[in-house]
Amino acid sequence: MSYNLHVLYDMKTGVRETFLNEVIRLGILNKIRAEEGCESYEFYYNAQRPDELLLLERWASKEAQKQHLTQPHMEEFFKLKDIYVEHTTLQGFEFIDFEEKINEK
Repeated sequence: MSYNLHVLYDMKTGVRETFLNEVIRLGILNKIRAEEGCESYEFYYNAQRPDELLLLERWASKEAQKQHLTQPHMEEFFKLKDIYVEHTTLQGFEFIDFEEKINEK
């Protein structure tokens, strides 16, 4: 069962692209995607709100996502957040494979 996290960043005015470019330039994004248990880690722009950035994370388990937060490159990521992000909203979801559940019966 995968664990999904939706992270909505309300960016400080006009810095959305700068933040994401720094995450990429410093190699943080590639390091995260290479972590054990990372199934997907994708950023999306909101076309109507230039100061919003959505991050969709999918991990093999909730424990893998928690371990991700302890990685050394996340310290750099959190420093960037302090500079560029005004507010963060998190929503976590456990993914249930309905086909698998149906076949269990």
